[in-house]
Amino acid sequence: MDGVIVDFNKFRDERGLTGDQVKVMPGAYLQMPAISGAIDAVRSLIGMGYEVWLATKPPTGVAHAYSDKAAWVFAHLPELKRRLIVTHDKGLLGDEGDFLCDDRPHKANCEAFPGRLLRFVDGFHWPEALAVLRRNSRQSGGSAMQSRQDAARWRAIRQMDGATISSLLGPRDGRCLESADAAVDAYISASSAGLTETCNG
Repeated sequence: MDGVIVDFNKFRDERGLTGDQVKVMPGAYLQMPAISGAIDAVRSLIGMGYEVWLATKPPTGVAHAYSDKAAWVFAHLPELKRRLIVTHDKGLLGDEGDFLCDDRPHKANCEAFPGRLLRFVDGFHWPEALAVLRRNSRQSGGSAMQSRQDAARWRAIRQMDGATISSLLGPRDGRCLESADAAVDAYISASSAGLTETCNG
């Protein structure tokens, strides 16, 4: 969030504080302004069909920073209140078809992100990122969500053994291929359900 959507530096500089002082200040993250154009950019991505999530690394051990960051999202981007991830390891997030926008790509294990890392450094910011993401949306047939679903489908196929793939594909005609797509979708749903049960168990 900070440096991509939230203007941490402006808040810090206007008050003559150090970054470390800001990080431990109660209410600081909640009071920070949005970066100019950032909220409109996020909503543009949603309009393009991207499944947008916010990932943020809180200062370690500062409990109120976690809730302040969440409260900021509730106030400024309420449509993403269920899509906020607080983590110290962004390398655990996403898939190969995803994008991660980050202004500190050398931190929070961003370099291990399996998709494409958009580095918000050296003058690269939302205008440039939107150009990349619009181009990606057009190349995927105008639906970034569909592209992501297709990637998930083929990842599922790669995880299957030969016998399972053969049973899905059957004779090579259009009807059977449609059935294969449906079966793979069911496989993805079942796998997701199993993962959820494992995580919640």
